[in-house]
Amino acid sequence: MMGPKYGRSSDHPIIRSSEHPIIRTSEHPNIRTSEHPNIRLRPLQGNDAEAQYHLLADGRVSPTTATIPFPYHEHHARVWIQSVLDRQPISLKCRVLAIECLDTGNLVGIISVQDDAPRIGNVAYWVGPSYWGKGIATEALRLAINQQWLGEFDSFVGRHLSSNPASGTVLKKNGFIFAETEWREWRNDGLRELQVYRNCLK
Repeated sequence: MMGPKYGRSSDHPIIRSSEHPIIRTSEHPNIRTSEHPNIRLRPLQGNDAEAQYHLLADGRVSPTTATIPFPYHEHHARVWIQSVLDRQPISLKCRVLAIECLDTGNLVGIISVQDDAPRIGNVAYWVGPSYWGKGIATEALRLAINQQWLGEFDSFVGRHLSSNPASGTVLKKNGFIFAETEWREWRNDGLRELQVYRNCLK
């Protein structure tokens, strides 16, 4: 899992798995918000910083990503979220999305789709440790690759550390197929082995 670079509400409809209504937001007219019975994807907000800090503070997510620092402090979250908010209005493309639990309204993780190469989108995601093993990353990825930018890409690519097979399971459940192994410098800790998966759309 290569992380993105770096209250229960009765108003949420109960949406069946086969139904994914798209809601255009007034702040970002070219962004679509997908909803699911358990989670939804939405644009990041400045007030997400405290929740993001609490999800990352214990250090379990950081080693599985290329860029999330440890120790992790709330100012890291504030600076990173602001950098995302500063970039996104320029293109009107919300490429970094908050994963929100509809049952509680809590931020539970982050997912992104970024340009990896012409016509290829790189997917990256992380979920807070308290929410591991609940299928949240799998569903978030499924929603993310069906966002409005789908037509911009011919394929998606996802990478994860070979020592983190759970992230590979998320990719495989979304139709990604193992493509190759590559070695990269990782967090100033020397070369690490990564598994590369691809999902061809056309």
